[in-house]
Amino acid sequence: RTTLGELTEARRAYDRAIELLTALADENPDQPAYRADLAKVTDGLGLVFYRQADRAQAESCIRRATELFEALCRDYPEVTAYQNSQANSHVNLANCLADRREAKGAEAGYRRAIQLFESLPPADAAEGATQARLANARYNLSLLLNEVGRDAESEEEYRRAIALNERLV
Repeated sequence: RTTLGELTEARRAYDRAIELLTALADENPDQPAYRADLAKVTDGLGLVFYRQADRAQAESCIRRATELFEALCRDYPEVTAYQNSQANSHVNLANCLADRREAKGAEAGYRRAIQLFESLPPADAAEGATQARLANARYNLSLLLNEVGRDAESEEEYRRAIALNERLV
């Protein structure tokens, strides 16, 4: 279990890392690794806020991370790790929006994540971790669709999530 004190300390560390990585990314625009690390750390800070039940701050950070990953994907389309990270960030954002009862935004986030996972090159898309994250996105989407009364669509997404998970066993 993570204590509140540990989360507060984590926030401080993430804030400092964001400060340093922002400076490095600004000073070295030709080095995408700094931008990628900034996006990952920003997403991580959002997850800390999420664990602290500060959904507005979580959404703000995670939304910023998705924007950073989108820019990286646009600038470096050959780096599939950026697309994978962008998809993960969309799942995190969708989870946050779902918790805030923003069904349309959450659905769009899950669907974008699914599209990104499925459009990875075959070798990357077939990787077990990617398949597990895709299954998770489909499962979360099925829960959301069930919650808003779209039972047939919910069942279809649930079946797709199960099929993905069965292939992982």
